[in-house]
Amino acid sequence: MTGLALHGFVSQERGSAAPAAHRMVALDRLMALVSDAPDDLDTPEVAQAAALAHHALISRWHRLGPVLPVRLGTVFSSETALQAALAPKAGRLRAALDALLGKEEMVLTISPSAPPARAAPPPPPAANGADWLRARKAARDRGQARQTDRNDTLAGLQEALRSRGVPSLAAPAPRDGGARWHLLIARGDSAGLDRWLAAQADRFDAAGLDLTLDGPWPPYRFAADVMETLDG
Repeated sequence: MTGLALHGFVSQERGSAAPAAHRMVALDRLMALVSDAPDDLDTPEVAQAAALAHHALISRWHRLGPVLPVRLGTVFSSETALQAALAPKAGRLRAALDALLGKEEMVLTISPSAPPARAAPPPPPAANGADWLRARKAARDRGQARQTDRNDTLAGLQEALRSRGVPSLAAPAPRDGGARWHLLIARGDSAGLDRWLAAQADRFDAAGLDLTLDGPWPPYRFAADVMETLDG
């Protein structure tokens, strides 16, 4: 891969000197953060180095103010090609950047609790086929009731987040089930969100769910959603 790697956008008002090894390209009221693209991202070592450099750059700008990151591997052949492709979208890109002012991203993972270390002893053997069928149905009903309770708990949590003004976007769920959401919160409110979730721990415990909150991060997932809309 050769050319110009695009990392993201900041406002023109923040167009001071770019960090070392990176530069900026003017785009209406935006500045595009760019660097020389690696020759090849096919090897794991080069791809990892590029990903770390991309994250470091975006995080550096995010600490200073709003930044609209783009997907790793977005490459243009030249500054002229970048400007020609993105100039028609500059207004919408700037609006998307402005919407991220004072925001940061958290990742909330909800997964089924680990089973107890000492499982309950197995039931005694059924006396006959009818007893076996009743026992099997009872076990199935318990499992369905537990899943319904978990689904209701997740739906209630998502509605409560909306009520708090916290947008969420779904991500691939953990392998063991549950859900994973990207949350867009006010900058500096991660501790408040953590306390709010902890205050509801009894409800999640009763539903057999564990919650893990990671971040804060630059708004990668929400920016990706915006960029996909623009591409469409």
